[in-house]
Amino acid sequence: MGAKTLLTTIAVVSMLLTACTSADAGISASGEASPTASETLTPPSPTPTPSPSLTPLTDEELEAALPDEVFYESLPAAIAFANFFIKESYAILQSRDPRVYEAVSRDSCTFCRSSLEYLNVVEDNQYDVQGATVTTDLTRSTGGLQNDDKWWVTIPIELAATKLYDAEGALLETHDTEAVTVTFVLEYEDPFWSAVEVGVSDS
Repeated sequence: MGAKTLLTTIAVVSMLLTACTSADAGISASGEASPTASETLTPPSPTPTPSPSLTPLTDEELEAALPDEVFYESLPAAIAFANFFIKESYAILQSRDPRVYEAVSRDSCTFCRSSLEYLNVVEDNQYDVQGATVTTDLTRSTGGLQNDDKWWVTIPIELAATKLYDAEGALLETHDTEAVTVTFVLEYEDPFWSAVEVGVSDS
């Protein structure tokens, strides 16, 4: 298996990708995290169906939706947030409610934008995504505070096999289970963590 790019952490995105250029994400020799990528996502031809708008979360609602372990600036809290974040990035494909995920994603985060763009494609075309659940191995997670006051965290994950169905129930694509290591660049602004960028490499 070749080195994974930013977009391959959303395995089903490749079904709809027509062009993609990307750079592997990693940690430089100085310890600085530097994931980058660019991509073009083209939805298929069916006519989009507008989704009902969701009311933005208040800070109190966001706080209630996050795990108790994340409300501190420490490595264990950073790992707990990263664990929640990567699972939520796939869970929104079933819940169709990205408000928590979006609230803790920086505008600069390419991975985050790709996840939200793919969700829009799924909703607009009334697709059904089955699988795409994430299992994390926190016993092998690593990380630390960087010179720029951002935190990096790495967590090995397994993404379950995924199937994509169209609005009529016809199977469009399947993807096998895959194992990768995810690198997170995070920042803490009391009381919330946010994802600055996310990248992927082979496990």
